[in-house]
Amino acid sequence: MTQTKQNVTVGSGDVRGDLSKNNYNAIVSPPAQTVNVLLDAALAYARRGWHVFPCHTPRPGGKCSCGKRDCDKVGKHPRWEEVTLEHGVTDATTDPATITAWWQKWPDANIGGAAGAKSGFDAADPDGEAGLDDLAALEVKHGALPDTPTSITGGGKHLLFKHAPGKKNTVKADGLSIDLRTDGGYVILPPSLHWSGRRYAWEATAHPDDMPLADMPVWLRAIFPDRGAPPRPTAITTTNGTHGGTQTDIPEGRRNATLASLAGTMRKRGMTQEAITAALLADNAARCKPPLDPRWW
Repeated sequence: MTQTKQNVTVGSGDVRGDLSKNNYNAIVSPPAQTVNVLLDAALAYARRGWHVFPCHTPRPGGKCSCGKRDCDKVGKHPRWEEVTLEHGVTDATTDPATITAWWQKWPDANIGGAAGAKSGFDAADPDGEAGLDDLAALEVKHGALPDTPTSITGGGKHLLFKHAPGKKNTVKADGLSIDLRTDGGYVILPPSLHWSGRRYAWEATAHPDDMPLADMPVWLRAIFPDRGAPPRPTAITTTNGTHGGTQTDIPEGRRNATLASLAGTMRKRGMTQEAITAALLADNAARCKPPLDPRWW
């Protein structure tokens, strides 16, 4: 098997070189040493103004350090300590003494990073392959995302953008496998350990040391509901009087995201851009209530 080489950034420093199977664990799972890379990374984030706090750690066999047999947030929920860490992300801080004390107590703690105004970033979180496909479909429709700090997670990515108020934490925005973390939410930061056994890592060309936070594009921001907004309507199945069958209407508030998801599916099946556009225009006319303005395409 041909060995591949690539650049990867772990924590607050660069690790360059061979990522073949024999060398992978040595890079992303550093051996015990005097310097705690998790503490170093947490302090580096704090110097950047990002508020951090310790989270639980995955254990072998898919278990969590919290000890709960049925934990459904393995390695992703806050640790607890009387006084200094009783309220999870609310207690996130940039204070070096507090951070150092936390990681001296829990040297292998994953790093939680508070999102929103507290740290100055919002995180778009395409979840797994489905989320990456949904995001790619949106890019086909609207254009490429701007360069912005991006971390690789266990199966997806965290794309960090400059914080803008008004949105709320969201899971599966507009029916897509894309989440948002903003005020009151948080993300797990590199080089924390994912339950899959891999470590979170900054993309080599998208480390926060190398580029500023970009503004979230208007089209991406639009899929996330506003803070205080009621739940968005779901698709409605109606009878198609012409053909005697059924079709799913796409109500206002879901039209852009639904058509973008369809575009991604068609692209994966090898359809041409012309065929995709024609199919989307037909679906827009037949199913969107009301149809989007064709001049927008």
